[in-house]
Amino acid sequence: MKSIFKKEITGAIRDRRLLILVVFMVILQFLALLSGYNRFAALDAERKELNEANRKDWETQKEKHAHSATHYGTYVFAPQPTLSFLDFGILNYVGSSIRLEAHLQQDAQFSAANESGSSIRFGDMSLSSILQTLMPLLLIFMCFSAVSGEKENGTLKWLLVQGGSTRKILWQKVMAHFAIAVILLLSIMFIAALFLAMNGYDFNQQLFTQFVFLAIIYAIFYFIIVCLGIAVSASAASSRNALMILLAIWLIFVVLLPKYAANLGDHLYPLHSKYHFHKAIEKGVSQGVDGHDPNNLRSRQFIDSILTAHQVDSISQLNINIDGLLMQEDEDYRAMITKKEFNQLYRQIEKQNRISHLASFLDPFIAIRDLSMGISQTDYPSQVAFERQAQAYRLYMMRYLNEYMSFNTKAGDWETKAPREVYLGLKKFQYEPPSVVYAVFENYGLLMISLTVWLIIACFIIHLSAKKLKPIT
Repeated sequence: MKSIFKKEITGAIRDRRLLILVVFMVILQFLALLSGYNRFAALDAERKELNEANRKDWETQKEKHAHSATHYGTYVFAPQPTLSFLDFGILNYVGSSIRLEAHLQQDAQFSAANESGSSIRFGDMSLSSILQTLMPLLLIFMCFSAVSGEKENGTLKWLLVQGGSTRKILWQKVMAHFAIAVILLLSIMFIAALFLAMNGYDFNQQLFTQFVFLAIIYAIFYFIIVCLGIAVSASAASSRNALMILLAIWLIFVVLLPKYAANLGDHLYPLHSKYHFHKAIEKGVSQGVDGHDPNNLRSRQFIDSILTAHQVDSISQLNINIDGLLMQEDEDYRAMITKKEFNQLYRQIEKQNRISHLASFLDPFIAIRDLSMGISQTDYPSQVAFERQAQAYRLYMMRYLNEYMSFNTKAGDWETKAPREVYLGLKKFQYEPPSVVYAVFENYGLLMISLTVWLIIACFIIHLSAKKLKPIT
């Protein structure tokens, strides 16, 4: 039966039409890889430069009152994920920078989609889009006549006469076509890794793990597609019918079901408008401490608590600037309210995404699409991780400056300027991406289960097709 495996490989190599398709696919993958890398390198360099420029601007600002410095603020830019050159994910549609300033928690701004016009609707050509949509098409054209062609030519019965069983024949064909898919996949992955190594990027354990994860999930996906292709080819009355059925399956998997799942999630768990979102934050904040209004009820209560704690009767008797403490209490309260509203927003979006994750049990394309984004760290949870770290840094920044004001000036002093050493002492923002292993298992466990279920289904349909396969049409 090993001769069937060799025959399929040899036939694929000798088939000029298939060979042209493979060459075209390889060229397309290489162009997408080159384009994606150039884009990644440009954005990576730009964001590093902007972060450095904003840090320099912060350190060299004119000396001013510490609280004025909190309003002066700064920007932080999300680092470009290394594997974004393979999978852009949602990066075109989410903000890349966050302004950090007093009394206000900004969300991420300046997405690429806002600056690209209507052309963004057609999407960008990325390596992931080719691996997820065009590679399955190539496998379909490889597999559609693998068994139906044998039946039409009358050669299937000769294979059975030589001692082969239908089950062994189908599995040999599956493994042959799967081997071709794996060779193409590993080749492009190797070239992608080579791109990074040649350009001086640190090929650390995290990056190695990402490449291994991507290779595994795409290999599983292609195995499922090949099994579907061979099973349909074995069951169809003719090669033409097999091709039409497989193209219909591709259309449902790649176009219809993902769109329907996304629309269903939006319908079941709609999001509030940006206006209502910020109104909810304003309402919550209005009930707390106002750092600029010591006569505010909550502000008065806070001041009284500080006087009681220091066992004094008036602000003038304090050896600290209570205005700084009041400002920080304002920041802490605002951060609590804002975090609550943002977490509600995040949970609502997670519910929307969960609908798609459940739909992956009907469509393996959804699983491979979202897992690819998660492993490449270009997904929504990665964006949330950046925003949360940026906001935690904002709170640290405000506390650092408010504490300087509290312990280095007197109550009512809004004139004393903080020396430049204070600005230099503020730690730089350093985004730490979550571990890819933790992130995948934490956020995409359901997708891994669905992909495993599809793997079992793929094996089962080959077994079932072998039982029903008839050598004579």
